[in-house]
Amino acid sequence: MKRCNKGETLDIAETTSLQLWLEGSLVAEADASVSLASFLRLIEERGVPMTIRTPRAPGSNAAPIVTRRSFLRASAALGIVGTGVVGLAACSADDDDPSGGPEPLPTELAEATLVVSDAGPYKAVPDETAQAENPSNKIYADTLQAWLDENPAVKLEAANVDVWNKDAMVTAIAGGTAPAIYYANVIGGWNNEGIKQAFAQQLAADTTDLVASFDVVGRMTDAARLVWERNWAIDGRYFGAPLTFSIGEVVHYRRDLVDQLGLPQPQLGWTWADLRALAKALTADGRKGIMLRTSPMNAAFKTAEGADVLGRLPNPDGPWWWRYDYGIDADSHAEAVANLRGIIFEDESALADIGTGDDPWAPRHAFNRGEIAMHINSIDMLLQGPDAEDGPVALSDSVGLPLDDVTGIVALPAGLNGHASPSSCENILQSVAFDPELGDDELVAAFSLHMYMNTEGQVSRGQAQYDAAQDLRSVWQGARAYPVFTEVIDGLPGSLAEGWGEKIAASVQEIAELTQRPDPGWFVPVESNPGPGDEALNDAMSKWWYEPSEPDVAADLDTLSDVRNQQAASFSSSVSWDDFAAGASEYYDALSAHWEENAPDFHRDTFKPWLEEHVRPALG
Repeated sequence: MKRCNKGETLDIAETTSLQLWLEGSLVAEADASVSLASFLRLIEERGVPMTIRTPRAPGSNAAPIVTRRSFLRASAALGIVGTGVVGLAACSADDDDPSGGPEPLPTELAEATLVVSDAGPYKAVPDETAQAENPSNKIYADTLQAWLDENPAVKLEAANVDVWNKDAMVTAIAGGTAPAIYYANVIGGWNNEGIKQAFAQQLAADTTDLVASFDVVGRMTDAARLVWERNWAIDGRYFGAPLTFSIGEVVHYRRDLVDQLGLPQPQLGWTWADLRALAKALTADGRKGIMLRTSPMNAAFKTAEGADVLGRLPNPDGPWWWRYDYGIDADSHAEAVANLRGIIFEDESALADIGTGDDPWAPRHAFNRGEIAMHINSIDMLLQGPDAEDGPVALSDSVGLPLDDVTGIVALPAGLNGHASPSSCENILQSVAFDPELGDDELVAAFSLHMYMNTEGQVSRGQAQYDAAQDLRSVWQGARAYPVFTEVIDGLPGSLAEGWGEKIAASVQEIAELTQRPDPGWFVPVESNPGPGDEALNDAMSKWWYEPSEPDVAADLDTLSDVRNQQAASFSSSVSWDDFAAGASEYYDALSAHWEENAPDFHRDTFKPWLEEHVRPALG
């Protein structure tokens, strides 16, 4: 029995029944199958006074969410997932030892059934027909079956869940129908702040002890470890496990065509003006210099010119501790917008179609067919296997040169004001999360499966792929081109350089080693309530890129600021102002030091004056 005295709090995650006693009398009783909300209502019906508190995001000043299992279903029933929610602080059983380390892993996994999605990250074993139709399915099946044979008590059950849709996943998690393992980046909207907010809302199981037991951090590569520890920990705790590492989006360009024109190869530190000039030079004979997707154009404004930093300010008047003023640096932003629009409407050296929007495959296909000479995309779009349709290997074969001499990659350009785009120095770590409804045995089994598939299993699959194709490019391809764990790099046949060439490998390494720009999430306590999204900003930018009429950028920025401030006024921060201001001060200090070293002109001419005039006074 777990007992709590007056004034103490109780974690009901592992209980089989719930009882409330007051002055020796049983006031309310229910078995643990009822929702937390129902039990609270039962208490309320008995006329017992109780205190309701807001859940705490780790590192914030609000109260923590109650349980791993009962809480989410209760809050879903009340319709309050993602907003203010009922919460109780947790207390331990009398025999718990909070000072102890993680429990040792079991020598044999207990009985567990794991629900998995066909959309990943791990699907059930493909049937014999699927294996016969696709050799990759056969390799995957053999790899997974080896783990299942070693762990016969674990069963996989297939389910149709859209793991790539954030809203669908949040609904599934709250309703208790989520797969055991899913993509953590999806539930966080693919940004660091959103991911931590999702964790703070208990949309993923706490995996801190399992991360320690499996020595996850010690087994990671240096580059992946840095991103994992900075972006995926909340107050020293983890809520997932690393999956893949990437250097993010880069500029893919035709190295051979640049050489033929006698132009210098693009280098780190080039600007969006340099990209415009190169795109114009490469436009010839029915070929466009570049194809521009929506998100890279948005990044040219939000990140390359620093609008994501310069347009958001601390707001001590609250109730949300951020406000927006994009008009402060309107002249610089207008110049950047004009430069990018010039590529499309003046030089006519870009393909940019609102119908294509942000489809990453359209520019990839056009590039490999020779219809464009540059595009901005994930590095994974270059490292496609030899059998990929319209793939890079087909392009190099058509040109008659090694891929290393046909295609190059370079970090995204810096802004016209000297601001270096963080996408050029923000390595991406995709991770998985685990259903908070999982029991202890199920969570251990799911975590064990994930670690196997990304260490021993990944080596096994890579070796099988090489044995089948006798081509290292089939091993070092896509997201598997830069493994998260060092043992995989050591165990796979060949290397990235041997598969794709020394130039490509050197460029990947160069970009991976760029200094990361400090992120607010490293310093500012996590909000348990998400704030306003980027929809208004994205709508404003879409007009700039796709409408030929000349925009009034300054007026658009003022309107945008008003809209976002109106949205922000409807939110309340769960973090105290003092805690927010302390974290924000550390963030801006780190950001100032970063820019002073890595972009001194931007720091001197733009960032420091803005910091002293607009930020320091607000933070006191």
